Amino acid sequence: MKFLLRDFQKKAVRGLLGELYFARQELDLAGKLQVVTLSAPTASGKTVMMTSLIERVLFGKGGLDEEDDPDFP
Repeated sequence: MKFLLRDFQKKAVRGLLGELYFARQELDLAGKLQVVTLSAPTASGKTVMMTSLIERVLFGKGGLDEEDDPDFP
């Protein structure tokens, strides 16, 4: 990712990763479909945060520094 995430953006992406993890567990265990959303103020970098999240899920990288590993299922 070409952008460095700010601390609040990293926190939001980590929170979304956690929500995706639990949504996946709920789907696997109970077959319940889930929705995960991001809500943030105007000009807070929602597009950058979602790009980071997608990169993290697909490639194990997304600007989260110490958590940039390919182990996200």
